[in-house]
Amino acid sequence: IKSRSASTGVSVGMDSWWEESTKKLLDEKLLPLGSVDTLFWYQMEVAILYWIEKGSSGIYRAMEVLERMVEEAANNQEEGFTINIYLIHALLSAWKTQFQNQKNDILPSTILNRIESHLDRVPGLFEPNIATYTIILDGAAYCPNPSERIDFSEHLFERLLHESKENTGIRPSEVTIGTVLKAFSKGGNIDGAQKAEA
Repeated sequence: IKSRSASTGVSVGMDSWWEESTKKLLDEKLLPLGSVDTLFWYQMEVAILYWIEKGSSGIYRAMEVLERMVEEAANNQEEGFTINIYLIHALLSAWKTQFQNQKNDILPSTILNRIESHLDRVPGLFEPNIATYTIILDGAAYCPNPSERIDFSEHLFERLLHESKENTGIRPSEVTIGTVLKAFSKGGNIDGAQKAEA
């Protein structure tokens, strides 16, 4: 029992430390835009990894940190900051799991728009690949609204097919096709499922 209590105390202490640390990272008065160095950048990356493990509220916190990183990269271009795509995938995977379990209400379209707005803000900040979009599509398969689930999945899938003619890195894989089929079959869209298979 003592060991369990001690473990809980350490966990609470870490949560408090990360909460305070994250507040400082997000506070532009304490850390003005353009002032972040590689050490703070690394701390932001670790903060994202920490918060995505903390449930639905942690996802929102992680996204706040990501948005700060985007703004910092936009205002401090001489540093050449980039974000490893695996960090983006970790965040998206955590979102997807919670969305599937109805523990957050961030729609796939919102997630996609955020990712693409970050790249519009800082081109080359990270490099999406087909795994990036497949994770989002997998989340879309669990949209509570059938028409939204199908429309979003079909639109994104067709877009990937078109854009992959010039960018092979986002060419739909067998996993992607299976994910889209799942979304279509849940909505009873037989035509869409056949199109994805073709």
